[in-house]
Amino acid sequence: MKKTFTLLLAFLFLAGIPNSFSQNVKEINDITGSGVQINTVVLSKDNKLVIVGQKNGDLIAYDAKTGKQVYKSKRHISDIFDLSTNKKGNYIISASRDHSAIIWKTSTGKILKNFNKHDDIVWDAKITPNGKFVATATENGLVNLWEIKSGKNYREMKGHTARVSCLAVTKKGKFIVTGSKDKTIKVWDYGKSQCLRTMQGHANTIMDIAVSPDGQLIATAAKDNTVRIWNFSGGKEKFLLRGHMWHALSVDFSPDGKYLVSSSWDKSIILWDVSTGEIVQKLVSHTGPVHCVRFSADGKYIVSSSDNHIKIWESGLDFQDEANSGGK
Repeated sequence: MKKTFTLLLAFLFLAGIPNSFSQNVKEINDITGSGVQINTVVLSKDNKLVIVGQKNGDLIAYDAKTGKQVYKSKRHISDIFDLSTNKKGNYIISASRDHSAIIWKTSTGKILKNFNKHDDIVWDAKITPNGKFVATATENGLVNLWEIKSGKNYREMKGHTARVSCLAVTKKGKFIVTGSKDKTIKVWDYGKSQCLRTMQGHANTIMDIAVSPDGQLIATAAKDNTVRIWNFSGGKEKFLLRGHMWHALSVDFSPDGKYLVSSSWDKSIILWDVSTGEIVQKLVSHTGPVHCVRFSADGKYIVSSSDNHIKIWESGLDFQDEANSGGK
């Protein structure tokens, strides 16, 4: 009897069945999109709108509770690869295959600024915390910094030898971190246009990158099916996270930095404990590749997108106020 019970426990562990603690995250809404592939998704800061970027270039906002379309904006003529909000949450920045990045008003979808002077595909774009610049990652291996007020190219940083597929800006805006098709991660002091360090370890294209709220950790998702956590200072790998069976596509830290969420081409979402590198919960509900997953600004929700569907989840986790935390 004891042997049978031990074998059962081992089976449950290997099967990845979550323990009692991991029953926190639960799906609360499944929104059907317009029929076009959804590449990226983000929740508004007040959690009232879920905004998606589509393969055809449309930006669409849905009511997070009812799923009804609130607005639809068209300016990009091809894939929107990434969406993110500024610090206050009143603006959205989009990155597109059409060589542009656009700032939109979150509440209405009105276009405020178009950065359309790139020479190649823009894979990622972020507004710096001080609201003065837009950082963009491009197909030609460049990281550009644009002045929002003037629209001029303020900095151009070279170092990657292939596509810069993703970027993130640290909480206080001192540094930019980038991931590339050349399989490396770079940390930049953009005020000096200087690469401070290069990290290596992934065996394929890095698809997404995030920095913890306290600025101490970097997380990456890559086509080598792994998620990795790195120490910001020194660049040493802290954890190699294995759990996805196919390309890891997206990563995001919780507002308190204690958890990491990732998504994959294998249709799964995984919630990780950042302190141990262990799986807290694996969610398999989407019927296609999960292109994007993000925490809400307050950490109460997780939003994910796959093909023509958006799912909203209650995180069920207790988050401390990180407003006065440190960072870089």
